[in-house]
Amino acid sequence: MNPKSKQALLSIFTFFIISLTFTAHAFVMRNLSLAELAGFSQSVFTGTVSQVETGVEVSGKEAIRYTFNVMECLKGNCTNGTVSFNQLANSLVGAPKFKKDTVYTIFLARESREGFTNPVALEQGVVGMAYQDNRWVIPDNAQNRGFVNKLAQSKTHTSLTRSVNGKSSYVTLDALKQAIE
Repeated sequence: MNPKSKQALLSIFTFFIISLTFTAHAFVMRNLSLAELAGFSQSVFTGTVSQVETGVEVSGKEAIRYTFNVMECLKGNCTNGTVSFNQLANSLVGAPKFKKDTVYTIFLARESREGFTNPVALEQGVVGMAYQDNRWVIPDNAQNRGFVNKLAQSKTHTSLTRSVNGKSSYVTLDALKQAIE
């Protein structure tokens, strides 16, 4: 192999390694505390997915538009009963997908200039809800990825307590609201 070929091969290899490093770094995300999730959020709300529109065009790009019927506005401009937002379609690994008629608490980031947004820290900003003991709660289950334990261990939000009801533990929506305020 001649010296120019070796240099070209080395350049390609170096570019490839640097590209992998940046790609890997972009997808490594540390767990955020409740204070960070709330602080980075434009709005925080609990609501039911009422509409999922695919193939919506926003700023010349394909989007998915989600509309939620808001049950509880915990922070921001979500008091009018509904929240709609556009998520860039097929763009982010780890971007959450929402199921119609399912209840979530969403920590929603500020909208970009192009009209797109995502939950803060992608899946960390999405909490599945359950109706239990005549109230909405955040169950300690696989879907919530240890959210209840993280909140229960938080030193800055001691108002969040784990309640044990049979085998499941949970945090109430009221406790979460108090912690965010």
